[in-house]
Amino acid sequence: MENAYFIFIALKSSECYCFHASKEIRKNTVYQLINSIKAIQRAWRTFKLRPETWAKQVWNIMRNDSTPDRKKYLGIFLLVERRINPQTQEEYDLHTDEYVNGLKKAFNKNIAQKYIKKYLAEQATGYKEYNYYNPSEWAENKKFQLYNCLNAVAYIVAFIKLHQQGYRIVIYEDWSLMLKCLANPKYHHNSKLYNNIVINFIKNSEYARYMCKKAGK
Repeated sequence: MENAYFIFIALKSSECYCFHASKEIRKNTVYQLINSIKAIQRAWRTFKLRPETWAKQVWNIMRNDSTPDRKKYLGIFLLVERRINPQTQEEYDLHTDEYVNGLKKAFNKNIAQKYIKKYLAEQATGYKEYNYYNPSEWAENKKFQLYNCLNAVAYIVAFIKLHQQGYRIVIYEDWSLMLKCLANPKYHHNSKLYNNIVINFIKNSEYARYMCKKAGK
């Protein structure tokens, strides 16, 4: 009791507490301190035992999504540094092929060949296993990687949970909207975008009719 009181007043450094206080005052002070500590402990236990929010669950899933370290843009640096390319050779080749195929679909043959020739000329330097990055570029890449990962995980979680409640998501939107839909489906059934009403999800029983209407059938 005595030790607890003296430690307390040493930390408190207040005129309300002194070394010459009576035994009764010391006793009451220590009891008040103990009760305060118990109250803090109870509040902390309540906080720790509360149900995880959807945001917390999505973040935990994303942290353990098996993304390779080379794609996470790990580390902080102040000067330009040489780092391993997050994109593998196979991914580089696949991206090139997809871009070329996209040009073929978007334009007629002559125009497509013109753009393809220009694009392949820009890619002539080929794949580099290591690149040089400045700090701001590295940080922006990290933000973009996290944003895309959050969007994907939030969509998957929202799709599964809303489907269990009898709904079907019909959009792929920002992760924050996906979590809002999970937290309060009735309120976020629709959202407003540039003065237009956007349907976020519908009942499973209405999905086929909705998609036919959207396709103009």
